[in-house]
Amino acid sequence: MKKKLYKSVLRVEILSEEPYPESVNLNNVKYNITEGHHSGIFNWETHNKVLVGVKATEEVRKHGTDLEFFQMDKDGNDIDE
Repeated sequence: MKKKLYKSVLRVEILSEEPYPESVNLNNVKYNITEGHHSGIFNWETHNKVLVGVKATEEVRKHGTDLEFFQMDKDGNDIDE
């Protein structure tokens, strides 16, 4: 049976008085927007898009994650445990 994953992409826009650093984590972004001196909004660009089989494996690899993390083989099939 082909493995099914769901892909969601959340876009965050930030306005700040200084350049925003490249390496920042989501906790810092949240703090800067809610408690700090930055303005921010977010919108869903993709929300729960279904990925099946090879499309799912391609997305997993793009993330640098091992296919076994989602218990799937290279063709996107469920791995029986």
